[in-house]
Amino acid sequence: MSKYLRQSTASQSRALGPFLDDTDFKTAETALVIANTDIKLVVNGGASANKNSGGGTHRVNGVYGVTFDATDSATVGEMEVSVIVAGALPVFDKFTVIEEAVYDALFAASAAGYATTSSVSTATQRVTSVSSYNQAQKANHVPFSLVYNLSTAATTLDMVTVSTQQSLQHIIHVQSIRVIVITGSAGKTWTLRDKAASPVILSPAMDMGTTGVEVVYDFGPQGVVATQNKSVELLISAAGAAGIVVVEGFQKRTATAA
Repeated sequence: MSKYLRQSTASQSRALGPFLDDTDFKTAETALVIANTDIKLVVNGGASANKNSGGGTHRVNGVYGVTFDATDSATVGEMEVSVIVAGALPVFDKFTVIEEAVYDALFAASAAGYATTSSVSTATQRVTSVSSYNQAQKANHVPFSLVYNLSTAATTLDMVTVSTQQSLQHIIHVQSIRVIVITGSAGKTWTLRDKAASPVILSPAMDMGTTGVEVVYDFGPQGVVATQNKSVELLISAAGAAGIVVVEGFQKRTATAA
């Protein structure tokens, strides 16, 4: 599972390991001398480079703390880390370097998620995040990108509400949904569906049991199609899990606007 670093930022401490003995393959190595030159970085599949400065310090049970600096985290994307040091088996890890504003929106103190709406902390909160229909009424397609940060108290979320004026003319097409589990809760699932009397299920039930898991469904250019004149909601099986939800798609006009 990928871990995260903030782009071009100093003093980012992360754990690597465990480092195990290369003879019996089970004993934790707790006294290794790990220099920065023992820690190799490969960013976005490019050439290998040594970690800029500072090595590893043992923390517990063969796990070592390392501190990445602004040079190590200068480039957004995937960073593979490998460590080979005498006496221990090789250790490999993977980090994703993300742009500062995105990282802060997800992980800073009291972060509300990368969204303009507030966190959902009540059973139901109605959110209208599609660009103004008054400005796009004559367009055949009205794209949307919706981002929410749901707390553990959330039990359902009305994600897109179609205004009365356009409700008979547009159908929601969901092209992709992405969920990052911030707080896992065993047995909990999140499912995207429309709000018809007999709802159209727009995504599989997404397992919210494991913290840190990221789930992505891509439904292609045309997406999965909701019932005409119906908004979309995220059905939450029960409170307890928290996470970031990103839904992208468009609303397609099916009749000529008056």
